[in-house]
Amino acid sequence: LALLIFVSLCWCRRIIKSELAISARACPLTLIGIATAFVLSALDNMGQRDQMLVILAMPWILGQMAPLPSARGSLIARAACAALGVCLKPHFIVFPATAVLLESARQRSLWPILSASSVTFLLTGSAYVLLVAVFHPAYLGEIVPIAHEVYTGYSAPMAQVAFSIRDELLVLLALALVALAYLRSHWPIALLFAMSVSGLASYLMQSTGFGYHKIPFLALLLT
Repeated sequence: LALLIFVSLCWCRRIIKSELAISARACPLTLIGIATAFVLSALDNMGQRDQMLVILAMPWILGQMAPLPSARGSLIARAACAALGVCLKPHFIVFPATAVLLESARQRSLWPILSASSVTFLLTGSAYVLLVAVFHPAYLGEIVPIAHEVYTGYSAPMAQVAFSIRDELLVLLALALVALAYLRSHWPIALLFAMSVSGLASYLMQSTGFGYHKIPFLALLLT
């Protein structure tokens, strides 16, 4: 896990220095903030799939903030890495879906649906399902249904799950006001807000109230 965090931070550092309009002085502070979000959001649940998603997807999220389009190879590599994290849970598909919808709204075009990143997410996810079906069919046919039944037994009313993160929701509401003000003029803020909302949606969709399910939401909120 420590090695994965280190590699992700190195990748993030490269993106920040080469593609984002962040000063050399602010770069270390940004990396410290990202590293803190990786760890602080998962202090009691290190190594959970929810934390792995954030670590794997962060280079892709930063790349999406770049004011200019990145090289196609870089886009595909970041999306493929993030897609591996998304494949860990079906609920995580909300992250790339939200990013595509937001980019389509910003461009007022449907072309982002066919972008290199979107196609990479689709192909990686399809390959994952195909490989599992071929080499470990029992996972889809037996393990997944059993896991679904077990988690359903722990499900709680949506209002109760949402109330458990009422303080975080207040912070998100404040960020929403900022994001609305900067939606057009400051794309990174709008994107980070959208990813935080995606983390919230993932947490609510799982409807258990388990602490580790809110790791993506907390991590992106801290970032």
